[in-house]
Amino acid sequence: MKRRKKEHYEQDDLQELIDTDAEYLMLLGERSNGKSYAVKWRLFKDWYEKGEEFIYLRRWDTDIKGKKVKDYFADLEQRTDGVRPINELTGGDWDYIDIYRGELFLVRYNEDGTTTRDSKRIAHVMNLTGETHYKSGQFPKVSSILFEEFITATGYIPREVESLFSIVSTVFRRKRGRVYMIGNTLVPVCPYFNEWDIHIDKIKQGTINIFNYHTQQLDEDNNEIVVKVALEYLAALDTPTRMIFGRHEASITHGVWDTFAYPHLPRNYRSYDQYATMIYEYGIFRYRVCLMYDDEIGRFLYVYPMSDNSKIKDNERIVTDKYAVGRNVSSTLLHQRAGYDKLFLKLLEERKVFFPDALTGTNFYQIRKEMGRW
Repeated sequence: MKRRKKEHYEQDDLQELIDTDAEYLMLLGERSNGKSYAVKWRLFKDWYEKGEEFIYLRRWDTDIKGKKVKDYFADLEQRTDGVRPINELTGGDWDYIDIYRGELFLVRYNEDGTTTRDSKRIAHVMNLTGETHYKSGQFPKVSSILFEEFITATGYIPREVESLFSIVSTVFRRKRGRVYMIGNTLVPVCPYFNEWDIHIDKIKQGTINIFNYHTQQLDEDNNEIVVKVALEYLAALDTPTRMIFGRHEASITHGVWDTFAYPHLPRNYRSYDQYATMIYEYGIFRYRVCLMYDDEIGRFLYVYPMSDNSKIKDNERIVTDKYAVGRNVSSTLLHQRAGYDKLFLKLLEERKVFFPDALTGTNFYQIRKEMGRW
């Protein structure tokens, strides 16, 4: 499904994603393009008009402190164009959303300078790292989860996908619900893409993509339960962001993946002497790491992504995050299986590594960060 470019992500756009009838709705794109506002406003309206509560979910406990939560919902109090969405929808009765004891409520400003908080809860506020604390909770009025910034460049928590599923199971029990997952285009190395086998590098901007996952569970009619994920990779907006420039401009203003500069070889890599190769696998990513030599550079590594139909050579060294056995297979280079392992590690630590493009280098080093020293 292809979308056209426009000035802002709107409610009608979000409805098109909702109409896919997916349980997980992933919104991916440039920053400040309206995707978060569209979901927040939809969830608030569903609560105000239908009484449907939601969960506001972040990764870390520090993300759900009072001021940060209030600031996140500030655009529902007043947008940059001066419109006051909450005040208008509630007929002037309420002004903004604030957090109180881990829950969201409406608040209004009084003429005497004080504020009054509504007694009706809008949403629960949770964080992934505290998922075990929510298991005994009951959430009968909750119909949706809003998981903000599911993509990060600073690191994920251990077994993160499992933590999300734990919260989903606690909140919805045996009923269906929606999980909105909002992310900026930072680094495509993400446990959700890996776990759900989403090859994000093959997804085009401006499209909605559907993924169906068959389970071994049956519904009340004895039919297999199929979980649907809808991922929308938003097209870049027509309206320019005027204050952004430099290396990160494309990521912030056009929704392409954020990358860092890494060294490229001055000649085609096939023109250098090659001594050994290694396969490195992590989730949906698979790279061939070549140990090479040049009179001017000395010994170095060249890393390039392997295609789906690339074959592994006989006795080629394999480092993988998957369960595997074999004389040349391990989960880390620290479990040395080949004579070149120490040299591979040494060159990695010295960063004598070359790549065909910036995205490959960015992904490769992000994977090293996620897996630790390997």
